[in-house]
Amino acid sequence: MTRVALWGVSPVSPGLQARLAVPSGRPLFLSADPSASLWASGALGAPAQGAPPRSASGAPSHRGVAAWSAAKASGSDALDQVDWADRAAAHAGAVGRLVREAPAVLAAHYAAEVASGVDVLCAATAETTSWALGRVGMEHRAALLTGVSVELAQEAAAGAGRPVAVAGWLEGACLAAPNSLSLMSELALHAERLVQAGCELLLVRGVPAEARPRLLAQCGRAGLPVWIVGEPQLESVARPPAEQVAALWAAGAGGVMGATHSDTMALAEALAAHHPSGSSPRA
Repeated sequence: MTRVALWGVSPVSPGLQARLAVPSGRPLFLSADPSASLWASGALGAPAQGAPPRSASGAPSHRGVAAWSAAKASGSDALDQVDWADRAAAHAGAVGRLVREAPAVLAAHYAAEVASGVDVLCAATAETTSWALGRVGMEHRAALLTGVSVELAQEAAAGAGRPVAVAGWLEGACLAAPNSLSLMSELALHAERLVQAGCELLLVRGVPAEARPRLLAQCGRAGLPVWIVGEPQLESVARPPAEQVAALWAAGAGGVMGATHSDTMALAEALAAHHPSGSSPRA
């Protein structure tokens, strides 16, 4: 099982925390990376030659994102070590096309994640930036497709029969190239789209440290918490999933998520095993 942990850069608001009613001692349970899940399920088709390497789970590999917990301990900024050249967007536009041409497929993915018992549903917005869509001539549809993706997630969350928040996703590899003059403006613009679309939480991966203050300020004005996505290295991946979740929580992770939907299902069982007294995410 691929484990991804999240650390809050800015706290989840008391109102959101109370609405989700996450039991004390349990990390927030988030749905899987939507782009990776869609790739793994075949919804986006087979990746073209030269596409980013795929992990054992079938998701596009995010090689280069070092262990956030280790980085915190050492004082380094692991997310600045992303190998940007390795993130060539050979599959750019695939998610955007799916949102535009087959929204029912995305809606089905969201529904499956909600049925798994997640507290937070991650919207497929990493690849709806102007820069990513511009690779296939759809940059003018960035605001529309971002809004549609979030709206579909909100509809799935509303049908859960329990409180489920919707998070927007910002992926550094789907923004303008690092250190370019357009990075800051593109980052701010997409974050604003996510705020306006009604996201309650913003997940960030691979965004350079120098770009984060502006992002935090902008989201802070809107009261939107920002969480960093990391990929922690545990001492033993052979440990049972429930023990892995406990280890992530002990390391300071505020939330856990898997790389794909199959990981979401495994995490749901792990959380249920670790919290047998009615605090399962599906309880």
